[in-house]
Order: sequence, then structure tokens, then C-alpha cells
Amino acid sequence: MTRARRILLIGLTALVALLIAGLLSRDAIASFIAARSFAKRGFECGTIAVHAPLGLPVKLELAPTHCKVREGPLESITFKEPLFIRLDGVECASLEVNLRPAEPREVDRNTLGNLSSIVGLDGPVLEMMFDAAKLSSDRNPPLLATRALLRRAGKQVSSYQDLRVVATDEGTIITSPAVQVEPATVLGPGALQLTATPTAVKLNVVFAKDVRVKVVLDHIDSTKPSAAFNIAIGESIRSR
Repeated sequence: MTRARRILLIGLTALVALLIAGLLSRDAIASFIAARSFAKRGFECGTIAVHAPLGLPVKLELAPTHCKVREGPLESITFKEPLFIRLDGVECASLEVNLRPAEPREVDRNTLGNLSSIVGLDGPVLEMMFDAAKLSSDRNPPLLATRALLRRAGKQVSSYQDLRVVATDEGTIITSPAVQVEPATVLGPGALQLTATPTAVKLNVVFAKDVRVKVVLDHIDSTKPSAAFNIAIGESIRSR
């Protein structure tokens, strides 16, 4: 064998060895990159274990984990089942989100909003809308959760089926065909659509008992935001 052929053979052998090493260590590399990405977004997570299967389309699998959030409305998020990361978004079968205690805000309400405050129905709704406004400035990839549970300071606030969160040019859009809100459990599950920007949030929930609730929270960036509550029962609309 000539010297040139020996050098070529050695080079090819080294290349194959590098490719094999890369394939064998792809999970470790993906886990390292994911950990760096979470940390950059302010997440302090437990063990980050990512499986990067061969083939296309690329679909990384993050093992169940718990993450604390350094600042903002989110206190922690727990992926109770594997999180699948694709180029077009992330998907998880079950997750739990814990929010920090809400800061008290003075809000101008219409008449229906004042009536809602008497029975304590407005507080959790407005708190969630304020948090949605704060989080809407984050351009996160689309999220789909088959089941999601929302807590505040450890107390359950709402639960969702097929929760979808998508950032668009019009704002962050949150939808769920079956949301259960703790202050309104008597109404049963409802179909949710919420559109949030840093200055305004629109919430629409249609409950199974043909009750429609609409809340518009506006002027969030002012010293005194305003909230307009509307309720429709069947074809009848009550608005003040």
C-alpha cells in the first residue's frame, strides 16, 4: 500500500470514528443545548435529559422535569410527561404551571364587573389576564398541552384540555375547547379563547350551559386599567 493510500485510509477511519462518536453522544449534546436554552430563558430546571432519535422530521424528547422561573408571573412549570420539541413547536401530554401571588391592581369595572367582584368571580379572571399580558411579550414557540393545570401559590385556579398557546403578530393567542375555572365550576367546562398583548387582553369563554362570558381588559400599561364584563345567556345579552 502506498503512503498516500495509507494516509487516505487513516483519514477515512478517523472520520467514521468521529461520526460514530457523534451519533452515540447526540443525546448528551442535545441535553446540553436544551439546558443552555432553558437557562437563557430564566428557567432553573432539574436534570435535563433529551433523547435525539435518528431520522426526520427532527423530534427531540425531553424527559419529565420540574423548572423554577427566576422572575415574572411564572413561579414554576412541571412537565409531568415527556416534552416533545419539534421545529414547529413543543408538545406535552401533561403539565402543571404555578403562578406567583398576584400583585394587587386597581381596576375600573363596568356594572357587571362590580357585581362579579361581590361574589369573587372577577379576581382570578383578571389576575390571569394581567399575567397573560406580561407573558405576551415573550416570543416562545407554539405550545400544545393535552392536559394542563394552572395553580397560583399552590392553589388550583383552572384546568385545560388541549391547551394551545401561539404567539402571533396580533398577540399571544391561548385556546382550549374545555377549560374549567374554579370560581365558575357550577357552569361546567367551557371553550376558551384569549388574545393577549402587553396593553390589552380579550377573553371569551362559552360554557356548556350556553352561557357566554366576555371580558376586555384595557389600558394595562396605565395607572388604572379598565375591565368590561359581558355575559350572554342564549340569545340574551346583559352588558353594563
